[in-house]
Amino acid sequence: MARIRTVKPSLFTHEVLWQAEQDTGLPLRVAFIGLFTASDREGRFKWRPRELKLAVLPYDDVDFSRVLDGLQVHGLVAKYEVDGEFFGYIPTWAKHQAINQRESQSTLPDPHGGARACTLPEMQLHSPVNIPSAIRATVLARDENRCSRCAAKSDLTIDHIFPQSIGGTHLPTNLRILCRSCNSARPVQGKGLIDDLAKDGLTMDDMQRMCMHVTAHVEGKRKGSGKEVEGEATRKRAPTFDAASIDLPEWLNPDLWKTWVADRAQRRKPITENAAKQQIADLTEWHGKGLDIHRAIKDAINGGWQGLFEPKTKANGANGHTPPADLTEQWMALRGCIRDGRQPADPILAAVALKFGGIHRLGERTTFDLDRMRRDFDSAYNSAKSANA
Repeated sequence: MARIRTVKPSLFTHEVLWQAEQDTGLPLRVAFIGLFTASDREGRFKWRPRELKLAVLPYDDVDFSRVLDGLQVHGLVAKYEVDGEFFGYIPTWAKHQAINQRESQSTLPDPHGGARACTLPEMQLHSPVNIPSAIRATVLARDENRCSRCAAKSDLTIDHIFPQSIGGTHLPTNLRILCRSCNSARPVQGKGLIDDLAKDGLTMDDMQRMCMHVTAHVEGKRKGSGKEVEGEATRKRAPTFDAASIDLPEWLNPDLWKTWVADRAQRRKPITENAAKQQIADLTEWHGKGLDIHRAIKDAINGGWQGLFEPKTKANGANGHTPPADLTEQWMALRGCIRDGRQPADPILAAVALKFGGIHRLGERTTFDLDRMRRDFDSAYNSAKSANA
């Protein structure tokens, strides 16, 4: 049931909401206002995208589940689960709405009492999220206008502790001041990022805590102590499957398989147990045909693919012509240098990096851009190799 709600003039100058709409390309501003009328007196609503679309954007050709995800990623709504059913609420509701006391009490569950908070969804943004000026000013004042690592007071930048490329948000808890030198030296993914986070006493497990706008609390009991502890979740996580530890056939290069697993993890698409078993089965079938199964894995890594595809070459390269030299190892070495922000020791790789704009410029590229660059890497490497011969 739709309700009459209040819209303040400040909503039309809401920079975060405007930026969210720019980043996603979705009609988030109208949808956000529409959710006011679909929410009950506590700012809660049932997370049912199709029903909400009929009430909020009935004539727009848009997937409303993506609209809700966009609002959630930017902290404008929060999603929670109770007894297997999903609900949402607007965190700033009480601050901006004056509710008629004659309105019926909410019949939806309280997100702070026995609810499970839902993690942020993955979204493909049109562009990196720009940090609103108000948040910049807050972070600068909090960090006393100096680099959090070296205390420099000049050439300062805003740094995402957990980078946007892996889902980091621009909440102040995920932001800090770094000088340009310290910022450009930070890896943005992989083991380099994990080691860099450890310098600040952080792990990847801290990402949700620092990047979520609202975390619902759970009441439970600590087993063995005989005492009830409020605010402590009793739900245990299922053990995470490690595709790198799966039993491999003798003919499969274990280092190449681990590289494939790590590549998928870097792109936030880890290989599940079922997928790993299926891929091993496919590789076994192709190996029985005498195909180059290692080429299948290398092509998937170089192409940024999520799956493995049947190779077109035999294991001995017999496909009517001599196969080109495999430069996967050199490419991965260059990617490691880009990730760590260091110059390659190999003069040929250094020349290739310079051809593409230099290590620091490459470090500013997205993973998608680097995957596309892979197509030009072989020719650039061979040209540099000939020039250095």
